[in-house]
Amino acid sequence: MTSLRIVFRSPMVVELEPFSLDESPVGAHEIIVRTHKTLISPGTELALLQAKLAFEGDTPPGFPMRTIGYANIGTVLVAGAETAVEPGDRVYTMGNHATHARIDVRRSLCVPVPQGLADEKAVFTRLATVSMTTLVTTIARAGDNVAVVGLGLVGNLAAQVFQASGMRVNAFDLSPHRRELAERTGLESVHEGNAMGQFSQQHRLIIEATGSARALANSIDMAAAGGEIVMIGAPWGGEANSVPSSELTRLIFYRFLRLRSGSEWAIPRLPQPLAPGSNTQNSATALDWLARGRLTVAPLITHRISPGEAADAYRGLLEQPNDYLGVVIDWTEDQ
Repeated sequence: MTSLRIVFRSPMVVELEPFSLDESPVGAHEIIVRTHKTLISPGTELALLQAKLAFEGDTPPGFPMRTIGYANIGTVLVAGAETAVEPGDRVYTMGNHATHARIDVRRSLCVPVPQGLADEKAVFTRLATVSMTTLVTTIARAGDNVAVVGLGLVGNLAAQVFQASGMRVNAFDLSPHRRELAERTGLESVHEGNAMGQFSQQHRLIIEATGSARALANSIDMAAAGGEIVMIGAPWGGEANSVPSSELTRLIFYRFLRLRSGSEWAIPRLPQPLAPGSNTQNSATALDWLARGRLTVAPLITHRISPGEAADAYRGLLEQPNDYLGVVIDWTEDQ
């Protein structure tokens, strides 16, 4: 089967290339999906495209990169016997930006999409679940104050998730455009980034959603004694994105604060006994909340594009952040 996918050929070079999908018989835990929509994850994908995102080491992944994107809505074409889905089912997976994806459901997510939920809304599930791990692991509870720093897609959805869970959310961003979008999605307390100093020691939980060390350092004073600061934005840029450690350690020590990772993979992909939830459960919750209107994403969609327009979209996300935010790719015309 000849398919198409987005490839990062080299830094800042985005191409659409054909590839041959493996058509050997699927295993018991495998599915093949025909993609309807994918969503660009601006933070991670732009960092990869610029060769600024290293993971546990100091060296970014090499080029070309052929497994780009991880938010996919599509229809199951073939399903193994142990997948709990059938051909014709519409599913959310972590498939790449491609016309087709072959998925092992033991290693990736595969969750049915509720009837009536549009593809272009369902595809935001992936970024909504980034903060949901923190929701099930945090010390904060309903009624507590929570600060969210950064209102890109991940931060906006984090603020919505915690507000929908009964917490009092203060959301911060430097961009007037993102603050306006945040208000349109229903966030009740949205502020300029430089207003953080007015909220000293008022929050049980700080969610840092930018990946910026400077933003992290600036946010710590908002944490109340005994609170926690959770990083859900992946650190980027190496030494260029750093601050002196003293800007973090003094308040952490004297206010008994906890600074930790908010990676969604801190909990299992699949439900496990005694684990505080799973990514599969969080995905099902996000889909349900999107279907019932508890999460609002329509104002976040700034562009709907074809795969052939991807290169322009990535450049727009990088160079025109006040115009580009939520970019949904429609793969149906290429099938």
